[in-house]
Amino acid sequence: ASLDIQVVAGIEHNPAIADVYAANLDHELLRLDIRDGQGTIAALRDFGPDLVQLSPPCTDYSRAGKRQEGDAAALTMSGIEVVVGLGARVFVMENVVGARSSTTWARAEARLREAGYRFRTAVLDAADCGVCQRRKRLFMLGVRSSSKATRRALARWQASIEGCAR
Repeated sequence: ASLDIQVVAGIEHNPAIADVYAANLDHELLRLDIRDGQGTIAALRDFGPDLVQLSPPCTDYSRAGKRQEGDAAALTMSGIEVVVGLGARVFVMENVVGARSSTTWARAEARLREAGYRFRTAVLDAADCGVCQRRKRLFMLGVRSSSKATRRALARWQASIEGCAR
């Protein structure tokens, strides 16, 4: 089975990255700073997204960095506030595995619970998906619902992702 997902917009603040994005993708690109949460929410509201995908910068969480939470980690919370402010039904967030042990990640989880989201996390290695490099990533899938069916579906998703590992 496949999902019929239509990407309606992307957001990028960094001009160089935004230029590459715009040159390679044909949906609308919003050059916004998500730290302006209300402005970002207002710009996205007209698109009516059901699903929001976040990939905040990993530099503050990565083993390659100093692992000191600062401005890059704060973008995780900014993204979560956009998800909550939009009332998105579903969200996916991706980052390095080290993000899971951060105080920012814990704050993000608390905020999501407070806003009525159920979520699960799973680690997936790109090599298990046919990419020729070992690159583990942390994924969080969340749904704005408290039903038992949602909890069961999230548990099945988590098990299926973890079942992909070799």
